[in-house]
Amino acid sequence: MEREEKIDVESLRLSLFKYFKKRSRWQKFLHFREKWRNIEQITIIEQNAKNAIFDLILAYNTIDKIPTSRKYKLILYLNAKKHNQMGIDLRQIKEIKSLQIYPLGKVLYETSDHFIGYPFLILEELPHENVFQNIRTNLGLRNSRAVGKRIEKYLQQRIWFRKRGQNLMAPGEKYLQMKTCNELAFGLNNAVFEFIVEYLDKEEQKQIRPFILRVYPRNENLIKAQNESQNLQKIQKLDIPKAKFYLYEENTDPLGYRFLILEKLVGQPVLETIHTFTPEQTRQFLADLAHILGKLHNIRTRKFQSYYLDPRSTRRMIFSDYIFSEVAQVLKSFKEMKLYEEFHTDIKFLWKWFKGHKPLLNLTGYSFIHGDIRPSNIIVNETKISGLIDWEMSCYSDPAQDLGWTLFFFKLYKNLEKERGYFFQEYWKFCEKYDFEARVFFYEFLAAMKLYIYARANRRDNPEKYKNNRDFFTRVEKAFPQYLQTVTYNINKEVNDMPDIIYDEDSQRELKFRIRQILSDYLASQMDVFLPEMQDKLEKISDEIIQMFKEYT
Repeated sequence: MEREEKIDVESLRLSLFKYFKKRSRWQKFLHFREKWRNIEQITIIEQNAKNAIFDLILAYNTIDKIPTSRKYKLILYLNAKKHNQMGIDLRQIKEIKSLQIYPLGKVLYETSDHFIGYPFLILEELPHENVFQNIRTNLGLRNSRAVGKRIEKYLQQRIWFRKRGQNLMAPGEKYLQMKTCNELAFGLNNAVFEFIVEYLDKEEQKQIRPFILRVYPRNENLIKAQNESQNLQKIQKLDIPKAKFYLYEENTDPLGYRFLILEKLVGQPVLETIHTFTPEQTRQFLADLAHILGKLHNIRTRKFQSYYLDPRSTRRMIFSDYIFSEVAQVLKSFKEMKLYEEFHTDIKFLWKWFKGHKPLLNLTGYSFIHGDIRPSNIIVNETKISGLIDWEMSCYSDPAQDLGWTLFFFKLYKNLEKERGYFFQEYWKFCEKYDFEARVFFYEFLAAMKLYIYARANRRDNPEKYKNNRDFFTRVEKAFPQYLQTVTYNINKEVNDMPDIIYDEDSQRELKFRIRQILSDYLASQMDVFLPEMQDKLEKISDEIIQMFKEYT
């Protein structure tokens, strides 16, 4: 642990006085034709191993020779050779000035310790602005103001004598400036912002228009950004409600990350209003959703695609193996969080249940899917769908995936659950009848597990997010046990009853007799002559089946 240096405030005052006394020095921190008089006050407010911070009040004469004073912040950099805090602060100031992120007053600094014994920085304090706090504020993606200024600079840059911002405008409109930028959501794979642009319409009147900025913080993962960009462009020609795609920037220089810009859809997530829909409104909503999914699923190909893997990888993969790698990851999370203990469920049994559906995943064709159909990704204007958002997981895959997510969504709301039949009735109007009904519940249960794990993880690790989405997470937590019961009830009942059937001698004889009788009847119906020696073979087969039951239990 480093020992903090004790600073003699009076000695510091004298050193500063000598420094300021030179005309060339005080001109740097005073305004035009102001004249420095004295150091009125200096007070230490904070000190640590890297720096000491002081409130500094300097007396001076105004342009009209009126005596007054002004507040400054003085930062002394201790152990400057060991810590590069001064370099960090100066780079921050340079970027703030360049992008005009925050207002800055006069700035004076000396990197040498020759003048007052330490390298130092003096910042003029401004009304309604904490200048020192601003230069220590992270200017990354969590700073909406910094993001907005960088995007504004990007839009104002001229490429081939044309402003980039003009690309966001319709013919006859003129881009003027960005007004505001606010963070809407921040996740592991993307950050979403809303920014508002001011422009002149065709009548030369000033108007404003909102846009969506999607940023991809993980620069090492190029696949997801490219995938969403390409798929958003692909759906632009479809006759479905959608957000207009404006541009995708792969160069990381303007913002530090890849990003794309979209139209902001009118409305709000259906998550907020679905429970208030009347029966007629519910049916209209379901018809719109069925139309969108049907149109998407009619886009077919013979090769499947992953939203996070390189296409060269998926060419060598079998689709069922790809899906089961996802199943394995979900079960791993379920086990690591010890959620199986709450339901007294065997992870091995769940794996066997999923594994039983693997033959159904040997597909010959794949549809274009959204991949993440959930209430927060469906935008409605009153009750009409404005479009789907968050196409990050869209790809060519099994259309039953989208339907499984959709039906799980129905399970959360009573007014939707009873309309499953109507939804499929509308869906088949827009989509050819591909044979995937048997796979839908497989994906529905998988979606239930994923969202249950997500809800419980947020309850444990992100209480604020859980609180903000309490209604949705509560519905998920209530629905999942019903799915688990559906999957495990019958097999658990059989397992509980099986010891009485198998291990009791009378029951074994009765079961063996029934098996032999069924086999005999079947062979007799298929053969003209039932030879006596076949009875011995049936006896042996019956014994093997009984033994198999014992081993299974």
